[in-house]
Amino acid sequence: MNNVKTIISLKKLGKLISFKPLEKNSNRNFFVETTKGKFVFSFYTDGPRYRTLSELKAQQELSDYLLQKKFPIAKIISVFKLKDEKTNVLIREYISGSSKSTPTKSEVSQFAKLFGRFHKLTQNFKTKNKFAHRWDLKTTIQHVNGLQRKFSKDKFLLRIQSELKNIRIVNNLPSGTIHEDLGRRHVLWDKNKITGFIDFERSYYAPLVYDLGQTIRGWCFHSDWQKWCNKKLTNLLKCYSTQRKITVDEKKYLFDAIKFAVIERALSFYIKYLYHKDKSARDYALHSLNYLLPLLEKKKNKIQTIINPSVRERRGSAA
Repeated sequence: MNNVKTIISLKKLGKLISFKPLEKNSNRNFFVETTKGKFVFSFYTDGPRYRTLSELKAQQELSDYLLQKKFPIAKIISVFKLKDEKTNVLIREYISGSSKSTPTKSEVSQFAKLFGRFHKLTQNFKTKNKFAHRWDLKTTIQHVNGLQRKFSKDKFLLRIQSELKNIRIVNNLPSGTIHEDLGRRHVLWDKNKITGFIDFERSYYAPLVYDLGQTIRGWCFHSDWQKWCNKKLTNLLKCYSTQRKITVDEKKYLFDAIKFAVIERALSFYIKYLYHKDKSARDYALHSLNYLLPLLEKKKNKIQTIINPSVRERRGSAA
């Protein structure tokens, strides 16, 4: 409370009206309303969600660039370090709206077109400040290897290592600054219109196919992560491609990118369990490897055909 009041005064944001945490059991993100507007204050002190001052400045660069292009994203007001020299702070404007757990077909279409435009804008875009955190294949393998040395008897980490050996994604693909976690919860709506994309703290420069894989994971699994929908995938790729064409080389690796997204996110949730004994996080991690990954493999041929219809056409002509 004292930090919030001090920051409001230092940044000349008016007088405090109200503030509240945006997440349960978390002191990281706060909704703050003052006489000058509504804001989100984010505090980064330690742990896996810590971000350096350089990374927060990179987010600000990305925000400024996208806003210049009229893209719906929150304006970052300020990035700075608190006097304790341990906590970095990001202040952004608050975007009204809420996420949709079950978007309609037309809403998925709207999102996919905007997602395609996002990649069209961020392809080849690099920030001057650097994003230190990465979640690509190489870095994830290094990370899980380090964890496995620390938790040497953990069978789940051994499974992750084994699954990652079967993934192949090359780096010489179209690249840009990606969101990395653009699931349904990070897209805000006012009725049936998107008001903004939020939470870019996992952003970094990488092949765009990683972003496609993670986003497809977030939008094509449904019914509380129990089912997969090929119609959603078809619609998403079709609408995305109206803004940015997916290259032939990207299509070669997209199925592996979707699988990698499931594995990487399983690891992310399992880390919560290892360090915080979060049993719900462990359950989701297990569900990802035991159910979601086999489900993808079961539907692999159809998914591959949706990704690259020309393969089916060539097979048909050869027959």
